[in-house]
Amino acid sequence: MLNLPSRAREFAICETKEWFKKNGSYDFKLVGFYEHNIVLVLICNYSKYLIEIEYPSEYPRYKKEHKLSQLFPSNVEFRFIQKINAECMQKNINLSQIFACIYRYLNKFQQIEDVIHQVRQGNILYATRMHQQKYSAEQIFVDKIKDTEIKQLSKKIKECVICFENIYVKYVIVPCGHTSTCLGCLANLKTCPICKTDIEKYVKVYD
Repeated sequence: MLNLPSRAREFAICETKEWFKKNGSYDFKLVGFYEHNIVLVLICNYSKYLIEIEYPSEYPRYKKEHKLSQLFPSNVEFRFIQKINAECMQKNINLSQIFACIYRYLNKFQQIEDVIHQVRQGNILYATRMHQQKYSAEQIFVDKIKDTEIKQLSKKIKECVICFENIYVKYVIVPCGHTSTCLGCLANLKTCPICKTDIEKYVKVYD
């Protein structure tokens, strides 16, 4: 008869392999197992990151106090690791739920990176409104993204107050000076949607 640590390891290996067989991808892979630890690799922003999960020795009977840590590189800390560790201390969470949670965070990060790339290239017609997740990215991933590109993206993109689409070309309303409406909506307006001042004309603004 297997002892508790051996049973826990056997169960964890089976659950992990099954999850990655169904859900794994090129940017989120299983590396391997040792003792009561699982090692995963994330690929984001063209870099690889090794994540370790230490599960309880009585798993799955005991599902609290899983511990996540980053093995490589050691100079970058993912904020989602702290969030998941806090959840694992308070709730019963199985390994499959942890994998799914990590994968969701990775997808959010990739969406933010995609928008930032399109802004840099000046090709943002199809970026839609993914930039709304910028505040989530600040809470989840590395400081260099939070402190630079995310803030620049926030300043660069505005939404029309009528149709809520992104405004990529600004038009200032004369005489009030507001710039919160896209050209398509402006064409049908007689008064400013912000202050209700009569519109005399609108002028394209060049940044």
